[in-house]
Amino acid sequence: NKRGDRFFMAKACDDFTMTIEKGSGSKISNKMVVDKGRKNYKKGEIVGHFEYYNNGELVGKVKVYCDRDLKKAGVFENLKFNIKHLFEHAI
Repeated sequence: NKRGDRFFMAKACDDFTMTIEKGSGSKISNKMVVDKGRKNYKKGEIVGHFEYYNNGELVGKVKVYCDRDLKKAGVFENLKFNIKHLFEHAI
């Protein structure tokens, strides 16, 4: 496996726009929620959502999808990968 095959990018299905009054002192925050209980991820499949907050209040959600097929590695596969690549970028 290449390192890129071990991760995926979660991409938004739609845009999200929020209008805030100038000088309102709004504190904008966000949170990514991804379904981590899966063993496989398929390209284009909805894998979670992105939440937007204004002063701690949820103001919107956008679904996110997986940008590639990915099989989640088990404990031994992760250990093997980490040992194999331990010295890959060593000086």
